[in-house]
Amino acid sequence: MQTLAVVLSAVALLLALMSLLRARAASDALEDALRHSRRLLTELEHEFGGQLTILREFVARMAEGGKVTADMIREGVAWRDVDPSNVAQIIEDEQPILLDVRTPQEVALGYIPNAVLIPMEEIEQRLDEVPRPSDRPLLVYCAGGVRSAAICDYLAKEGWEDLCNLSGGIGSWSGPLEQPK
Repeated sequence: MQTLAVVLSAVALLLALMSLLRARAASDALEDALRHSRRLLTELEHEFGGQLTILREFVARMAEGGKVTADMIREGVAWRDVDPSNVAQIIEDEQPILLDVRTPQEVALGYIPNAVLIPMEEIEQRLDEVPRPSDRPLLVYCAGGVRSAAICDYLAKEGWEDLCNLSGGIGSWSGPLEQPK
């Protein structure tokens, strides 16, 4: 009888330990899920806040008579893409200031005449050198249009307005090029 009681006690103890381990595993999984949920919520708050800031900027620009295109609103960006087929006309009509954000090695192959040359990696340190025109756009370009889009995002967040990204970059440019001296 005593042996049976000891065996039953041992089985009960093993069952209790297994239940405790399962509860601990469930608790750990719940904590992981909560951490993941908090991280996702923080990311969503950040993204929503950024989009709300852009929307407010659009409304403010429209109230001041500034340029806001339907594509800017649809895409949620505070700059506009310039199609390579329209860039010559935009340069003629709007006389934008050009900003080349390619590396010195890329610029050595040629750049669009009159462009300000500040490599993407140096923009943050040289922000005071980035033109801030009040009456004409700033047209940013790189080799393919990806880095210049990122710079347009950055400059928009830093308060620049009327930003344009040369879609396709200098690779889509069919106009004249200057060679560095």
